[in-house]
Amino acid sequence: MAIASFRSGGGGGEVGSGKIAVVTEEQREMLKAYYGFDKPIWKRYFLWVKKLVRLDFGESYFSNEPVNRLIQRALPVSLSLGFFSLLLTYLISIPLGILKAVRNETVLDTTSSAILFFLYSIPPFALAVILIILFCGGSFWNLFPIEGMVSDNFKDLTLWEKIKDYLLHLVLPLTCATVGSFAVLSLLMKNALLDELGKDYVTAARAKGLPERTVVLKHALHNALLPLAHNVGGWLPVFFSGSL
Repeated sequence: MAIASFRSGGGGGEVGSGKIAVVTEEQREMLKAYYGFDKPIWKRYFLWVKKLVRLDFGESYFSNEPVNRLIQRALPVSLSLGFFSLLLTYLISIPLGILKAVRNETVLDTTSSAILFFLYSIPPFALAVILIILFCGGSFWNLFPIEGMVSDNFKDLTLWEKIKDYLLHLVLPLTCATVGSFAVLSLLMKNALLDELGKDYVTAARAKGLPERTVVLKHALHNALLPLAHNVGGWLPVFFSGSL
């Protein structure tokens, strides 16, 4: 292969020798031919579209593996993390937002907001390092696996052991993926619900003597959930592109 010839061929400086590597004209032409850069740009574009329609994404420049195989290997991880991140974030943010709206400007509301903004300010990558040190056999506890989505002996485990193993591998990546999302969605839920609670139809429901729980959960909540439903679209890139 041309790329293999370029990587191992002579003519260039040695890596780590302090010399600047020189690519010969012959090697340059080999690279252009290998990656298709020797053709006019319009022809390269139509070849790219043709391959795209056939779902042929070529080979990776880094690993020389077919891109389809790399996607097939990584997509289940991205989809599972994206799905569980979305589910966990909404399961926590919606009840918390409702509670903050009902207890608006109380100690609970102020304290929870401070905690949420603190979590939001922590970079996920920094949090990951902290979690590894704390829970992956660093200086404290060894409770969770440090890599992968399943153990090496996953195929030999029983069904319950497989579920347990998968969930153990999921805990820390899921924590990093969701911890910064609670603040935005919880405050969005709170503000949307407060806005609905101030409208005339809610005042009319209260005037009829309906319990506050019924007013909040059966009348105002339905409309307050609409902005959060809109926000689901923002999670689609996470499903397919994943995250560090």
